Amino acid sequence: MSPHVRVRHDAVHNVVLITREALHYDSLVELNDTFAKMELATQSVVKQRSVLFIDSRRAPLRNDPVFEAAFEENRRRYIKGFRKVAALVKTAVGRLQIQRHSKIDGIPIGVFTDPAEALAYLELPPSVEID
Repeated sequence: MSPHVRVRHDAVHNVVLITREALHYDSLVELNDTFAKMELATQSVVKQRSVLFIDSRRAPLRNDPVFEAAFEENRRRYIKGFRKVAALVKTAVGRLQIQRHSKIDGIPIGVFTDPAEALAYLELPPSVEID
């Protein structure tokens, strides 16, 4: 799919699972290409009936203005329409960043450090494999 993310669709539980890898984006072209591939990989998903689980624990933090603007546009377009969205983070800084994104986008995102809590928020059984 992409060296930056793994995308899986669990049709049994109506969940899209995105795992962010530790690789930095070297360019906005890479960022835009990754989101285009994510959209293509999940084009058959009916977002209104599905939930989105984002595991961003390995994601490198980045907040330069040009990158943030491009990420914001792609992120908002991709997550819009999902029934519910949860993000898994590793640090308090990661939590604050996702909460800021949620506020900017006007899209509620549950932010968690515990995978079980994220699954419960999405109303998914603990047996759903996130890795």
